[in-house]
Amino acid sequence: MTKNRFLWSLYITELILVLLSLGVSRVSRGVFFPYPIDFSLISLLFGFVAAIPVAIAVLMTMAGPLSRHGWLKRAMSRILEKLRTPFGPSILALSATDIVLLSLAAGIGEELFFRGLLQSFVGVWGAAIIFGLLHALTPAYFVMATAIGVWFGLLYEYSGNLLVPILSHATYDIFALYLLRLQFSQQNGY
Repeated sequence: MTKNRFLWSLYITELILVLLSLGVSRVSRGVFFPYPIDFSLISLLFGFVAAIPVAIAVLMTMAGPLSRHGWLKRAMSRILEKLRTPFGPSILALSATDIVLLSLAAGIGEELFFRGLLQSFVGVWGAAIIFGLLHALTPAYFVMATAIGVWFGLLYEYSGNLLVPILSHATYDIFALYLLRLQFSQQNGY
């Protein structure tokens, strides 16, 4: 898959999630955009800082002390292999701008859909499990994505501001994509 096809397929997916969220909200609630968003400095800082625990957890499982445990090392290797095979060349070709824009699109699209829309119907855990299922490349990745979904859901519940999980998600994705690109560039074949 070429980099452009990779990017456009992800941008279109995120746009569909945004449109679906807005459309269902309009039909079910009679309001086009019922999601609370506050651009205060504290909300912006909270959103960025809230990505740090997730980034540390992923870093520790990919390259830190937890990465040396046999079952976890095998699980992370399977996740990387599932991502490398179809997407490795595209991820390696991403520029810094591509990574930031893609991460912002994912933060906006996925948080509007999973936290803004679904969480209001199925709760934090329900939305997180659906989030995990739709990211489930492997059983381990399902567990990781579900845990991250719970974190984003709790951020939204605690803050009452959808901007917080949007920024946290986008910030985490920037970190994760850079880390993934680094992992792929260090492996043979790329």
